Amino acid sequence: MSGLYRSAAYRSAATMGEMFGALQGGSDVSAASRIHNHHGFAVRLPVAEGPVAGSWELAEFFGKGYVAVSDCRFAQARTEHVPGDDVIELHFSLTGPASVLSRAGRTEASDLSVVICRVGQDASYAVTCPPGRRRAVSLFVKRDFFLRLIDDGSAELAQVRTELTTLSRHDIYLCRLALNREMLVLAEQIMANPHLGERRLAYLEAKSTELLCETIGTWQQAQDNAVSRLWLRPRDLALIERAAARITGDLAKAWTIRQLAADIGTNTSKLTLGFRVLYGLTVQQYTLKARMARALLMLVEERRTVGETALAVGYQHQSSFSLAFTRYFGFAPSQAGRLEPEEAPAALSWQPGRAGAMHEGAIAFPSGRSWHD
Repeated sequence: MSGLYRSAAYRSAATMGEMFGALQGGSDVSAASRIHNHHGFAVRLPVAEGPVAGSWELAEFFGKGYVAVSDCRFAQARTEHVPGDDVIELHFSLTGPASVLSRAGRTEASDLSVVICRVGQDASYAVTCPPGRRRAVSLFVKRDFFLRLIDDGSAELAQVRTELTTLSRHDIYLCRLALNREMLVLAEQIMANPHLGERRLAYLEAKSTELLCETIGTWQQAQDNAVSRLWLRPRDLALIERAAARITGDLAKAWTIRQLAADIGTNTSKLTLGFRVLYGLTVQQYTLKARMARALLMLVEERRTVGETALAVGYQHQSSFSLAFTRYFGFAPSQAGRLEPEEAPAALSWQPGRAGAMHEGAIAFPSGRSWHD
C-alpha cells in the first residue's frame, strides 16, 4: 500500500518540519516545481501513479505553519503514519472518504466538514485514503501562532485555548464542524488557485489565513455545542470502532444504543458523543448510511434482487426498504439494478466500519504550465 506526500517527500511518520526541511534541501525536486521567497516555500510533487492521478502541492509559511491541498484520484489505497507534532491540524474534507487509524481504532470523515485536531506528543495516527477521488485542504498551524490568533479575550476562545494547551501527551483532541458557505467558498478558491509563480504562493497564504480566521470564528460560536469536541484515549477509539464494526458486521440486526453500549463496554453518553464527533453522525444515521451503502453495492455490483437486499440490510418488508432507499438516494431500488458501477452515487465508494477523519492532500496543475510562467 503506497503512502501519501510525507512518504513521497521524505518518509512516513515525519513531522511537517522534518518533511519541509528535506524538501528545501533535497535535489529530487525540480526547480520548475518550487516557489521560494522570504515569506514561504512551496513545492509540487506528482503522485507516482501517473499524471492523471494529480500531484501534491505543499507550502510552508515561515513562522505560521503549513498547507497541503489535495485533488487526487488514487488507483489504490494509500496509508501514511503521522506523529505527534506541535501544530493544530485543520482538515477540510470536500469529497471522498478517508480513514484515520490511531494505535487502537479508526474514525471516519464525512464530506463537507472540517475536523480540527491536536495530537499529543506521544500519540500518533495513520491516515488511509481508499481508491478514488480525494479533494481536501489541510492546514497545519504552528501552536504558538494559533494561540496568538485566538487570544482576543473572549470566554469562548479562552476555553479553546485551555482545551488545546492542557492536552495530555498521550491524547488526541478532535472537534468536528460542518463547513459553512464562507468556509466552503474559501476552500474551493484554494483548490482552484489561478496564479503562478510568487503570486500563487501569496494567494495561497492569503486564502489559507482567511479560511483559518473564518474557521476560528465558527469554532468560537460552536463552543456551547457539547457534541462538537472530544478528547480520546486509545481505548476510547477502540471501543467506538468496535461499535461501528458491530453495526456493519450484521446490518440485519437492529441495535438500540443501550444494547450497543453494553455490548462494547461503555456508556450511552460516550457512545453517542463519540459517533457524533468521529463520524459526524448519530448512531442511527451511521446505521442508515451503512445499510444504504451496502444495499447500493448489492443492487449495482452484485445484481441482487430488491427482496434479497432488503433482508440483508435489516428490512423485513420490501416496501419499507424501497421507501427508505428512495428517500435516501432519490431513486427506487428497482432502478439501481439497471445502473453501471460508474453511474452509481458516491455512496458506492463509502466503506462503512472504517472510522476516519483527517486527510492530507494534493492538487492537479494545468497541463503544460510551469509555476514560473
